[in-house]
Amino acid sequence: MPARTIKKWANEGQQWVFERGAAPTLLAGGINSGKTVGCVIKSLTLLDKYKNSRLAVVRRSYTQLLKTTMETWYQWCSPRMYDKGGRTEAILTLNNGSKIYFIHLDQPDSLDLLAGLELNFAYISQMEEISEKAFDLLDVRVGRWTGAVIPEEDYAQFGGVENWPWKSQEDDVCVPPRYIYGEGYVTDEAHWLYDRFAEESPNREKWRALGYESKIVNSEQNIYAIKANIDAALSKDDDYIRRYVRPVWGNPEGRIFTIDPSSILEPEPWLIERITRTMKLHRSLDHGDFAPTVCLWHGTDYDGNIFTYREYYQGDELISNHRQAIFELSKADFGGNFDGIPRYHSNLADPSITGKSRGRTATSKPEWSVYDDYTDTKLMPKETVIRWTESVNDPVATVSRMKEYLKVDPNHIHPVTKKKGAPHLYFIKATNDYPHGCRYTLRDIRAQMRPKAKIGDREIWLDGRDDTIIDHGYDAEKYFVISRPSLGPMQPEEPLPLGTIKISDYEKASEYIRYRKRLQERRLGVAKSGWGMGG
Repeated sequence: MPARTIKKWANEGQQWVFERGAAPTLLAGGINSGKTVGCVIKSLTLLDKYKNSRLAVVRRSYTQLLKTTMETWYQWCSPRMYDKGGRTEAILTLNNGSKIYFIHLDQPDSLDLLAGLELNFAYISQMEEISEKAFDLLDVRVGRWTGAVIPEEDYAQFGGVENWPWKSQEDDVCVPPRYIYGEGYVTDEAHWLYDRFAEESPNREKWRALGYESKIVNSEQNIYAIKANIDAALSKDDDYIRRYVRPVWGNPEGRIFTIDPSSILEPEPWLIERITRTMKLHRSLDHGDFAPTVCLWHGTDYDGNIFTYREYYQGDELISNHRQAIFELSKADFGGNFDGIPRYHSNLADPSITGKSRGRTATSKPEWSVYDDYTDTKLMPKETVIRWTESVNDPVATVSRMKEYLKVDPNHIHPVTKKKGAPHLYFIKATNDYPHGCRYTLRDIRAQMRPKAKIGDREIWLDGRDDTIIDHGYDAEKYFVISRPSLGPMQPEEPLPLGTIKISDYEKASEYIRYRKRLQERRLGVAKSGWGMGG
């Protein structure tokens, strides 16, 4: 064990990261919040417990690895732990045979180095600085070193060696638990750390199931922090405090859109049924030649609400594959009255979809557009044709309109909870049981930021939208919202019971059955007339 022992944890987060089990772990904290010390003590404890084990300490910058991470490391790692081992700049060998590799990712071949390691544990310093690819590559190397010694008492906790849950894939040899953990600062919505660790992430359910957990600790919570340093940090601007003192996921300062929690709806069967059976249905598209193509499905009701209830977000595919996938997903609509051609009240896309100069040179003949690809029947099935209509792509108007729909109107009634004070734009979230709900669209909308400029030593937010941020889901949503979509069917004489009532309860209500029959007859009449056809 290290010569220095901690008598009292600096804060709850430091103790949490130390005690956290073998799963991907992030301690996000402000400056001087004790997060590095917690990870170093955890690392030394694991190396001491599992003799001859292997740990990688990783940081992107060599300078910062040397001056900050390793400096803290050797404050807690006594020379008595390695005086019979060995120490170089890159490798530390402890007396019990355990090794630490200090790795930086500054060099072009850095990822190749990671790919060649066999490890038991990995500690990543300033995790937000490394790429998602580097993290995933490191993750697959953890648990591959088979030379570590596992204490007999550990085996006993699982009823013997035969029940030990951690074994190498190559030769089925028992290895220590796979610990991969780190510390760093919070990030905005476009970063992979936000996607995996932030509770607000649309993908949080997926990563939680894989064991990903994080905790945020404020600088002020460190009982060993120097008050003058904290006061100096708190004297900075709000943006600095939100990132480095009292961390908050995302970047509220420069964020363009705020999605109120009441806009996020669970994919209850009764709600999906209500949208697809009783509302006007629409689709919107953001086409990508090399970037992802996004198609969204929307329902509009009598009270001016928009429900974005389905998302298709896919890159690196031919248009024929996009067409087929959108067609297959559309089959679930119209209450089962699907006769081979999906019919929607509107199909909206980027105005450039009809341009015939896509990919053309100054001398080539412009003959073909994205619209033509979506309506072609020579190479693709007729039933998958979608005749997209040009939407509006005015940056100022679309931002303003999106804000109007997302804001909480104090006089508007929430369509599900029936509480006063609600937005007009709603998203059915993606879950394991409803995988095609909104996931990346929510991320992209939240990620939109104003551009930043530096004037002297000060950074200021400018008007407009930063066009370097991923916006495919946002674009697909804005093409529909800016269209000022028409209202859905008028409110029925017998209002549908909402809230927690399920569709099975609806079926028992004769009033609802009569209403649905009348609505179905109206919809079929509209479809036969050809009005609003999407194909």
